[in-house]
Amino acid sequence: MPEKREGWAAEHPSCDRIQNGMIYVFIGIWALDSFILNVTTLGTLVPTTTRLLAAVPLFFIGVYLVKSSHDTIFSDEDGGQILVVTGVYRLCRHPMYLGVVAILLSLCIYSFSIASMLIVAGLFTFYNRFATYEEKQLVELFGDEYREYQSRVSKWIPSP
Repeated sequence: MPEKREGWAAEHPSCDRIQNGMIYVFIGIWALDSFILNVTTLGTLVPTTTRLLAAVPLFFIGVYLVKSSHDTIFSDEDGGQILVVTGVYRLCRHPMYLGVVAILLSLCIYSFSIASMLIVAGLFTFYNRFATYEEKQLVELFGDEYREYQSRVSKWIPSP
């Protein structure tokens, strides 16, 4: 049964459980592979400076997306049924999910852990399913207004 919140479209019924589980699995595998076992890490192939130059900006972009999307969504004090299309939601339709993926991917880039990258790919697959489920709910709730938003704003790739 989907979680119902007053004024909100329903989340996928397993969203929080799967998301939290996958993040814990990611952290465990990333830490083990990157710092202890080094089974699938290829960090020695690319200089540390190069990896940091790619990973650090991606990490902060992810933090920005998560924080901004959270702040935008939860700033609606009246709890009304409004379609949020401002802030980071004008750049892509699922910035919170995308931000989490960016943060985890930045850790993968830093260590070049192939096992961790596979976990991030799996998590993104779940996020895509969650997003599709949630968008069906949003179409039911907002109708043509949401369809028009979908036609203007990319699901995943941020664009100005």
